[in-house]
Amino acid sequence: MTNQIRYILLGLMVCSFTVLAWPEIIVSDVKPESHYVHKSFPNDVNTLFAGSGKCVSCHGSDPAQQASVDNQGNDINVIDDWAPSMMANSAKDPFWRAKVSHEVLVNPGHQTQIETNCTSCHAPLGHFDAIHNGAMNYGINDMISDSIALDGVSCSACHQISPQNIGQTFSGKITYDTNHIIWGQYPNPFSAPMLSITGFDAQEGTHMSESVACASCHTLITPTSDLTGNYTGDEFIEQATYHEWLNSVYSTIGGKTCQDCHMPSTTDSVWLSSDHTFLNKRSPFSKHTFVGANAFMLELMKLNTDTLDLNATTDQFDASIEQSLDLLQDSSQNLSCVETLRTLDTAFYEVEIENLAGHKLPSGYPSRRMFVQFVVMDSVGDTLFQSGTWDNTFEVNGHDTNYEPHYDMINEPHQIQIYEMVFGDVGLNKTTILERGFQVFKDNRIPPKGFSTTHTAYDTVRIEGTAANDVNFNNASTGSGADLINYHIPLNGYTGDLNVICRTYYQTAPPAWMSEMFSHSSPEIDHFKSMFDAADRTPVLMKQVLLGDIFTGVKEPVQPTVLVYPNPSNGSFRLEGLLVEDIGTIRIFNLSGKLVQTLRPADHFNLNLPSSAYLMVIDTKDHKRLTKRIVIR
Repeated sequence: MTNQIRYILLGLMVCSFTVLAWPEIIVSDVKPESHYVHKSFPNDVNTLFAGSGKCVSCHGSDPAQQASVDNQGNDINVIDDWAPSMMANSAKDPFWRAKVSHEVLVNPGHQTQIETNCTSCHAPLGHFDAIHNGAMNYGINDMISDSIALDGVSCSACHQISPQNIGQTFSGKITYDTNHIIWGQYPNPFSAPMLSITGFDAQEGTHMSESVACASCHTLITPTSDLTGNYTGDEFIEQATYHEWLNSVYSTIGGKTCQDCHMPSTTDSVWLSSDHTFLNKRSPFSKHTFVGANAFMLELMKLNTDTLDLNATTDQFDASIEQSLDLLQDSSQNLSCVETLRTLDTAFYEVEIENLAGHKLPSGYPSRRMFVQFVVMDSVGDTLFQSGTWDNTFEVNGHDTNYEPHYDMINEPHQIQIYEMVFGDVGLNKTTILERGFQVFKDNRIPPKGFSTTHTAYDTVRIEGTAANDVNFNNASTGSGADLINYHIPLNGYTGDLNVICRTYYQTAPPAWMSEMFSHSSPEIDHFKSMFDAADRTPVLMKQVLLGDIFTGVKEPVQPTVLVYPNPSNGSFRLEGLLVEDIGTIRIFNLSGKLVQTLRPADHFNLNLPSSAYLMVIDTKDHKRLTKRIVIR
């Protein structure tokens, strides 16, 4: 009997046979899972949901390389693409677990509510099943002992979202179908195989390809508590990515959905399920990469897969990291820098950053920030001005103790344009404790194109602080989705040629944000801190523009430029762009080539040498050599 005839008969049997009898009929068609390279996906079910292991046989990698393959032969199966994503690992994310622990340590009386709120989005399969079965709460310990909950935001977590009231509920209040329906965007699904194997019925649900499917978790509003742990009745908008998208040109007819960017599609026709290639191919096909900006956490988790008990392989994490970097560097912004005027004592530049994302840049969890590095050098590469460099803790040099204000004009090195959200508690003290969020001091994250202060969603996605009065920030009349910064660079008598480096950098977990959490101790915080301290925390380069003859014919470097500053100086120098532990030796030569001093690895040092020009030669431990010309006055 052919597969086609078998499944047609099964479809006719729907009315007269129970689901319990069907697996015996087609069990020989279920592909064994022994070929699968992952550790273990949960293969069981609870009252409402199925673990992703139930989906592997048909929607994982096809040994015959027929299903889930594009026209070029690339395997694009949903399980392999999803496994290394932040969605797949949401319940095991060590940063998230540490932050939940931090919030509970601050307000221990709120532990039940905090953990119940947090697991609704990070462990929905466990959370909502427990609530459905009468539980009042669902905490971290419940999640840890629940294999399906540890599946994170997996297949059922999205495909069982009901179209009822979709896009109208937020903060983890997800409306799930309770009738074992799996929604998909394609019309007329052939549901008999899925129903017989898993007990779940495939039906058409166009909401799966619409941004409303993301709304419930990607706008999060939490209750505010005072410094003694009492709720004030106020609310804090922790993140509102969905509402940022609503207030943009992308939400209009003919615009783009969340899926268009974060689940890039192919127009190739694809068989969706192994062993069912007699069915029609489908197009377009959305790849389940769930690509975002969080390359830092993906790298950290890749290096700790065994400790965190993650399922994805190193190669899969590497692919996800590469996709995240591509999104950050190729699709998130346009960066331009032009010299507009030069006088005897000042060089004037305009830097414009245009947001290409469908939400604020950056968006999501409020630890994330973007900053601008602006470096001006003379004709031989000596530094005249620098803003936006960082120290060996990866904190931006010159960062204000409290927070850096928004700038329309920058003319001093300690002024840095940082795009971020900063908030305070009821005492108007800066905090990173979400439950204490009361007032936003600053939100100059660059809005998306078409963003308007008169939009009905504006109260959820307000521009806060001095950026609201900056005429060059998201030009109010056009909703430009851009910011223009004026740099006025003092030249101090220098009249030669100028060379400029202008860059934007992204940080998931900047030091100023992490310090408050790391001042507390719990198993979760300590565990994450050990991984965090061992991770590469170098800010991620997003875009750069290089101006000047010194860069002619030079391929744009990806790594940060090594800077020595101030230069010239009285003999006291700082080194920027290298970690001390990466430095082998530092040697100083006079211009005749004579070695005059050898220094121990350091990021700042004093040279007791006569006023003159010298060459600093830095040899790194990975056998690279850097030569910098320095001047002692």
